[in-house]
Amino acid sequence: MSTPRTEREDLKGTTYELFILAISILSIVNLALEMVVAYRSQSWWLILYIDTALTIIFVADFIYRFTSAPSKRKYFFRGGGVFDLLGCLPGLRIFRLFRVVRAIRIIRRLGGARMLRELRGQFASGTLYAVVFIGITVLEFVGLAELYFEGDTGNITTGGDALWWGYVTATTVGYGDYYPETRGGRIVGVFMLTVGVA
Repeated sequence: MSTPRTEREDLKGTTYELFILAISILSIVNLALEMVVAYRSQSWWLILYIDTALTIIFVADFIYRFTSAPSKRKYFFRGGGVFDLLGCLPGLRIFRLFRVVRAIRIIRRLGGARMLRELRGQFASGTLYAVVFIGITVLEFVGLAELYFEGDTGNITTGGDALWWGYVTATTVGYGDYYPETRGGRIVGVFMLTVGVA
């Protein structure tokens, strides 16, 4: 089955589209998490920090798609560019759902066999995208777990502390300025050390 010309023009690479799909889904999960956690709590701030990083990725994606589009007008008005731009704005993150829909549509049109062939051919870029996505996801959820276990009484009390601790632990630098004090926090720490070494 051949891919229609407009779909081929939209496709920036199978691994790239899968990366944007995964980042978009994480962004939607963050939007839901923000509604669950207490407003302006340390968990809320941590989610906001991660969402700021995702917003930077979405802005870069919009610029990339816009500048590489054969017809900028067609991309912007008929190719989802307007939704990509709106989804970059912090107050309009719900528009990121359109990114998910578009990415799924493009990937489904490729078909499973062709997608697997392309993934094999894009191994290096796929590995990079996977590491970035897994890194962001692990930092966020390990940070949230640390804040949950450590609370206000532990050594890690802010969203920034949790991200910093997660990053230096994953990179195996481990300055020792922040460390978990509770049993649950230490279990999360063991997981993070294992991820960092792997």
